[in-house]
Amino acid sequence: MSDRERRSGARTTLDQLEEEKIRKAIEHVWKPSPYLELLRNRDFLLLWLGQGISQLGDWLIVVALVLLVRDLTGSALAVGTLMIFKILPVLLFGSVVGVFVDRLNRKRTMIFCDLFRGALVALLPFVRGVFQVYLIVFLMETFSLFFTPAKDASLPNLVESDHILTANSLSYTTNQLTMILGLGFSSTIILVVHGLVRAIPTPVLGAISEVPLIRYFVPQLAGSQAIFVMDTFSFIVSAILIGFIHLPPAEHLIRKINYSQVKDDVLEGLHFLKTHPRIRPMIISAGMALLGGGSIYTLGVFYCEEVLRVGKTGFGFLLTLLAVGMLLGGIFSGLVGRLLSRHYLFNGSILIFGVALLLFSLIPYYEVTILLSVVAGVALGLIFVSGYTFLHETVEDKLMGRVFATLESLLRISLLLSLVLTGMIADIIGRRVLSLGDFSLHLNGPRITLVLGALVVMLAGAYAFRSDRLAGEIRC
Repeated sequence: MSDRERRSGARTTLDQLEEEKIRKAIEHVWKPSPYLELLRNRDFLLLWLGQGISQLGDWLIVVALVLLVRDLTGSALAVGTLMIFKILPVLLFGSVVGVFVDRLNRKRTMIFCDLFRGALVALLPFVRGVFQVYLIVFLMETFSLFFTPAKDASLPNLVESDHILTANSLSYTTNQLTMILGLGFSSTIILVVHGLVRAIPTPVLGAISEVPLIRYFVPQLAGSQAIFVMDTFSFIVSAILIGFIHLPPAEHLIRKINYSQVKDDVLEGLHFLKTHPRIRPMIISAGMALLGGGSIYTLGVFYCEEVLRVGKTGFGFLLTLLAVGMLLGGIFSGLVGRLLSRHYLFNGSILIFGVALLLFSLIPYYEVTILLSVVAGVALGLIFVSGYTFLHETVEDKLMGRVFATLESLLRISLLLSLVLTGMIADIIGRRVLSLGDFSLHLNGPRITLVLGALVVMLAGAYAFRSDRLAGEIRC
């Protein structure tokens, strides 16, 4: 081969390599977003849309329920009792819910729960006593206790394994967005619906009012209880969308469940959680983090009034920023989760959340607490997405329902304990001045309790890291 031919061949090879580099660069630039790739999955898209609509309705009625109980009783105690009935199903059924989720058809379970929750919400505009509200809320939360683990356990069967992180990120982000919209714009939505109903020509409205069933709800659309009607239809839409999802039934389904089977399944789930070197500390540390972090909801308003001097309005703004941070955390988790191991991200986020809460409690400057609220929210978002993703990637399908039911129960119980205990501790400490010779120490119960809560969160992070070291080296 001549020198000219060799040089020509070398140039051809270089040109081919150059073209390959350019092609890969173009593919990298124009590569679809992982979120767009995920939304091309028809089954996940249906579940995501259904849950987005349903969750918006759920957050809308949070305020509506409080207003309904207040209007019926005029009692602050009655409003507080509402929270007890929301938590009570976890205490009664939390230990066995996962067994049914693992043993029954999850798709049918979700549809059944959605339809019954919709029917229960539809009764709220017609209640005349507060105990009717309590019963409806208790039943709704019971069905939610079955629906949530069934939904979470179904995710790995709907998406590819490399899309689980993105799916959790998108689901969590959507939930936070619907929370912000539902809590922040419930009054606006009521006014919009009220205006739309009033804009309907009287003959048309009269014709609609003659339709069976619908005629009972039309009068409610013109008032504040329009939220309940909207939430009813959100559950129906969610059930319809889930009905079109292709979710193959699990191989471990059984037709009849007896006491012995339930007992054996509960013990099997508990044994798995007790012996798994990573899942057990992950669930425990999540519960501890919420136990300490929940103090902000109980005592934050007192801290804002007595230390920061910004009142209830300032506290409401900080809660809004916390929610915005959680939304950002859900978005960032899809990016950061590709760079760090699930354990490292989960454990580190708990520590960041604890440090942010500690600084929030110690630094009496409102401008600083604004930043810390966002940081704490971002950390919470990272905690939830990384934790759920790890469970989806680690737990066998036959145990998935029990694991998620246990996690859901533990988080709710931890929040309940936090709401009760932190308020009691703050009242015991009180507001007093300790004189130590020429030195005076001002004690503020809410502030000290917030510090203690932050230390519990940081202890949870340290425990998670220590457990990981015992289970093996963290790979990131």
